[in-house]
Amino acid sequence: MENSRTVNSVLAIVTGVIQKLSAIFIAFFSQWVFIHYLGMEYVSVDGLFSSVLTFLSLAELGVGSAITVYLYKPLAEKDIRAIQSYMHFYKKCYRVIGWVILLLGLCLVPVLNRLVNFDNAPPINLYLVYLLFLFNSVSSYWFFAYKSSIISADQKGYLINNLNTVFTVAASLGKCAVVLLTRNFVAALVTELVIGLAKNLVIARKADQLYPFIREKTADPIPRQAMQRMFRDVRAMFLNNLSFKLLSATDNLVISALLSTILIGYASTYTKIINQVVMVIAMLTVSFGASIGNLVTKETLGRKLEVFGQLHLANFWISCVSSVCLFQLLTPFVRLFYGDRPELQAGVLSMDLVACLVLHFYFGTAANVLDTFKTSMGLLRQGCYLAIFGGVLNLVLDFVLAPRLGLLGIYLATLLSEVGTTYFPKGFYVYQDGFHLPPVPFLFKMLRQLLLTVGCVALTSLCCAWVKETTVFTFLAQGVISAAVPNLVLLAVYGRSEEFQGILRRLAPVLNKTPLRALVKPGKDEP
Repeated sequence: MENSRTVNSVLAIVTGVIQKLSAIFIAFFSQWVFIHYLGMEYVSVDGLFSSVLTFLSLAELGVGSAITVYLYKPLAEKDIRAIQSYMHFYKKCYRVIGWVILLLGLCLVPVLNRLVNFDNAPPINLYLVYLLFLFNSVSSYWFFAYKSSIISADQKGYLINNLNTVFTVAASLGKCAVVLLTRNFVAALVTELVIGLAKNLVIARKADQLYPFIREKTADPIPRQAMQRMFRDVRAMFLNNLSFKLLSATDNLVISALLSTILIGYASTYTKIINQVVMVIAMLTVSFGASIGNLVTKETLGRKLEVFGQLHLANFWISCVSSVCLFQLLTPFVRLFYGDRPELQAGVLSMDLVACLVLHFYFGTAANVLDTFKTSMGLLRQGCYLAIFGGVLNLVLDFVLAPRLGLLGIYLATLLSEVGTTYFPKGFYVYQDGFHLPPVPFLFKMLRQLLLTVGCVALTSLCCAWVKETTVFTFLAQGVISAAVPNLVLLAVYGRSEEFQGILRRLAPVLNKTPLRALVKPGKDEP
């Protein structure tokens, strides 16, 4: 018997969360090793070049996301010839994309000295380091990374998560071992590159075992009409990716060019924590991605709205609690993480900067379910030009605000740009063009949830006002308060809602074995 949508989604969630929790622990161990044995300058270089390559990945054009959507239907219908056609096309695209990124990356080599801005530059060959970053990025397009898409589209993302866990841990520990033994940054990057290549080869072999027909050397061409639709969707995905990169990947470039590269290192300790939490939350919605694609294809409007309401509430709940915890705990954690080294303690960010980072985090994670439904509904073109405007606006505001407000100006530019051009429009398009319902009530719901999150942050800060110095005890106490307050507030607000009760009924087999079973009210059976 084939696994149900729910079973596959739960497997993907469990393995994904385990992977990300492992990645969080290993990432901070690796960060600690790099800071204490190499220096903050090396962390700053790592962050800068990672941002450069993230921006260059625009050459991917959104092909991967678009083709994954197009694989949902043939996989559900077991249309092997259609799957072969899309995978062969995907392979050709990624080969070309790899070369394009290589050429674009090489074009930046002459201007690297203008991007890197240190008062005391680290004693390394920045050009060699950059080329290693470039080849690490390009190799993923050349060496079978595209094959992971069919596994994810077939609701078996947990297999990818398991392999990612193993190789992420191996790469991080390998880099740390090299740094501890040699104090050599370049050797650590080479280690990461080799392990990354091994990961792609293993995933490709797994895909070949599960879907041996994709190894065929030839395949039918994609029908012209389907190709035209795909190119329209790819164009839309490219524009959406461009806006995302303009909103996020450019910050480190602007910080380095206009302010100082070392600031990237100080901010990276905060952003690394935030990004790991983002990936854990994204794993929840990505794990449901293929199931939502199946839902959108087969179910009635009422059923779609029911599932959407439950997933949106669950995602908001997680985003709200996470935002509160991050705002309250980021700075204490960083102080403990840096230890008693004065040169590092000087890099602790002010609370207004932390507030901007957390608000940016909220805008991204609270829209995860909207993103997944929007993509699964095929609404790839809606809002792409508005999002591009937001990305361009972000760059303009960066150059206006950074000279006046410094790092705060760059973060404010991002917030001002995304709130009206990406966050609220996603809800608008899902309701108007996806569900074909009036979007205004849902937009007000998004606004209420945003204000509720801000209120939870303020209330939790008041409850933690007694903390005057950072110790392990006060950090743990703040953690308990930060987890308890927003959960209690949200339970009071949403505990009787149909969406919340629907979530509880889905979890009834687990909750009925715990003291929380009293929360579950009788209702219709969940399929």
